[in-house]
Amino acid sequence: MNGLLCTYVCEFCNLNEVETEAHFMFICPFYERLQMQYLPYLNEKTECDKWNAIFGNHGLIKKTAIYITETLKKRANCVYV
Repeated sequence: MNGLLCTYVCEFCNLNEVETEAHFMFICPFYERLQMQYLPYLNEKTECDKWNAIFGNHGLIKKTAIYITETLKKRANCVYV
């Protein structure tokens, strides 16, 4: 390992942000409909509180898994320009 950190700007939105886990889960407008459908309980929480909520509740873990599955389907169907 050479100590370099690879980062990638999100290709699915125009926020020009690195596609971190938090960006993918909570921020990216490309997934806004799915975020509202599966993760609406996280809207008013801090990032740390969001992760704690997800991993602290079995029901939320299941909804999060469905969210991730649906976002990956959406990404797979996206046509690059």
